[in-house]
Amino acid sequence: MSFKIDTSGLDRLINKLEEIESQEQSIPVTELLNDSFMQSHTQLNSFQEFADQSGFDFTDQASFQAIPEAAMNEYVERVTDFETWEDMLGAAGAEFMKKQLGF
Repeated sequence: MSFKIDTSGLDRLINKLEEIESQEQSIPVTELLNDSFMQSHTQLNSFQEFADQSGFDFTDQASFQAIPEAAMNEYVERVTDFETWEDMLGAAGAEFMKKQLGF
């Protein structure tokens, strides 16, 4: 007895992963932390609202990098489902990749 396994779905997934990997793109934080993500995982409606209520300066990369990690993590823990900024970004990245892969 023999079995035939249809791997076309797996082949499409591998091709999509290779396509994404070859694109070397930076993703704007507002695309990762989109309104849907923010509404599902925070007490807020948007990343803009998250930034505005934080008291931190998000105007540019240098200002953002100057935010003390402990203070950011405290804020994230207070208003989101996550304990740290890195946890929040990781979850957002995973959701983003699922969408890119069609899941």
